[in-house]
Amino acid sequence: MAKDDRGSNRSAGEQERFVRSFDGVEIYVESVGSGPPLVLCDGIGCDGYAWSRLIPAFKDRFQIIHLHHRGHGRSQPPPEPNALLFTDLGKDLLAVVDAFGIERPVLLAHSMGVQVILEFALQHPDRVAGLVPMCGSFGRPLDTLHDSDFTGSMLPHILWLTRRIPRTFQRLWTTLLDTELAYNYGTYIELRTRRLRYGDWRPFFTHLATMDVPVFMRVLEQMSQHTTEDRLHQLRVPTLVVAGAKDRFTPVRLSERMQQLIPDAELLVVPGGTHCAPLELPELVHWRLDRFLRGRQIEGGLAG
Repeated sequence: MAKDDRGSNRSAGEQERFVRSFDGVEIYVESVGSGPPLVLCDGIGCDGYAWSRLIPAFKDRFQIIHLHHRGHGRSQPPPEPNALLFTDLGKDLLAVVDAFGIERPVLLAHSMGVQVILEFALQHPDRVAGLVPMCGSFGRPLDTLHDSDFTGSMLPHILWLTRRIPRTFQRLWTTLLDTELAYNYGTYIELRTRRLRYGDWRPFFTHLATMDVPVFMRVLEQMSQHTTEDRLHQLRVPTLVVAGAKDRFTPVRLSERMQQLIPDAELLVVPGGTHCAPLELPELVHWRLDRFLRGRQIEGGLAG
């Protein structure tokens, strides 16, 4: 896999670089710490907000590698508009772990990133030391959003609208999302939580407002179609599923189902947690993650 050596050392053990993926797309990656590798995968429209509490807690004992999905954050969009399949995102992930010379990392993911790491683990079972899917689904999450299929059924109409009036839709998207109104709606209406710190959750809206709408919508369309449910029984890798008890985006029953389908998987349900459970009760999540890594002897070198 081709590598890009335009990395820049910001401080000892901290690095940022671009990795060239299979089709030439430049994937932005940041790395901090040293030790067994933990690789972090974001949700749709995200560039790292979900990991703001986890990275400082684990960087002293692990090498933490965080990538931006293609078309997200500082990573390039694909040259072909349709190159946004989950297999494409998985190839980006493979390019990153290859570029860092990592044989078997532990993969952590939030929201849509869960679909990415599950697909990756099924495609490359010998390249994974552990899985930690957080607040995400095994597939077709729009069918269960808010425990309803309304969003999924509306998606074709939304896609038609964005293609019909792309410039107008982009302007409205950019103008509305990076506002206090959007933040307050997301926090108090959609998540229904007051546990989040402003600085943890606000960057999500700032980044989302800068995204190219066609890229976002194509990824959303792939999310709505992709599933690993019928293949999860094939996984033979230590897995800790993390769920929020009050998650309205990914109902907890999906995480419970995932834990049942993956052989020998463990489950943490964060009391009162929403879709942002890793930010709401980070001490609990970090304690349980640490226990999982130690108990499965991952810290002892399985990921080396």
